[in-house]
Amino acid sequence: MKTTASLLYEIDYGSSKDDVLSKLPLLADKINNIVLKIKECETIEDAEYYIALLESIHSLIIRLKFKKGLEIWGSLWEFTRHLDRIDAEITQKIIFYEIKNGEFPLIDKNNLF
Repeated sequence: MKTTASLLYEIDYGSSKDDVLSKLPLLADKINNIVLKIKECETIEDAEYYIALLESIHSLIIRLKFKKGLEIWGSLWEFTRHLDRIDAEITQKIIFYEIKNGEFPLIDKNNLF
């Protein structure tokens, strides 16, 4: 199984649009797994590593859409919009508590684009 970092690298530096798009379902799985890991954390401090991963994924999706011109919509785009300003501590706290309370939506792999 690929690490999240290696998958992000492959997507960011993918050789073709089709290559990148083919990896987005794997990215959706990673996002859902990260969300589930955060849900298991007792405190936001325990979840810092996973929140940082979500921030990296958010940045990647923004680059894919706006710098590389990929059409990203559906649940993957909704996820990205939901994490707007994840770099801010208050947003991280909101996301943490949404995940803990079951209010954070998981990615629907059938509606990625």
